Amino acid sequence: MNTEIEMELNRKCRQFRNDLMDLLYAIQTGHPGGSLSCTEILTTLYFNIMKVKPDNPKWEERDRLILSKGHAAPMRAIPGMTVVSVAHSVAAEKAVFALADYEGPVYLRLSRAEVPAIYDKGHFFEIGKGVVLKEGIDVTLIATGTVLYNVMKAAELLEKEGIRAEVVDIQQFSQLIRNY
Repeated sequence: MNTEIEMELNRKCRQFRNDLMDLLYAIQTGHPGGSLSCTEILTTLYFNIMKVKPDNPKWEERDRLILSKGHAAPMRAIPGMTVVSVAHSVAAEKAVFALADYEGPVYLRLSRAEVPAIYDKGHFFEIGKGVVLKEGIDVTLIATGTVLYNVMKAAELLEKEGIRAEVVDIQQFSQLIRNY
């Protein structure tokens, strides 16, 4: 991605965050975390990767996106902060070792929720890289954190309906713009 496109995506992200905070202030309610922490994902996908026509939302050839993710925005707002959200205890263990060698501030989001392991002990955790857990060509499901297990189950249900869903675990979503 060239610098000009990256700068424009960053400008759109800032505008989205400002608009969101103005909206939440005006209505005096809401949970900004979920929206703020997926800004980079949605901006990059919608404005740089996906096939969409905003003036024709029912366009048959459009890409579709289902996104499920955790709440990590308060820490993400700190300049230079790296936010990692893992799916379960095996991933958490691997992330701790990877983050111990990471240079810079980092926040590891953990959950007490009991969820089945998706990764085995051989899982290699790499900061800034998503993991494609299931190949598919009809739709891409992107998840982070403990909800990943449910997203995998949703992909299985979609498969039964003839929809081949790709599932991607974005363990550190703040790097998404730079990786595309």
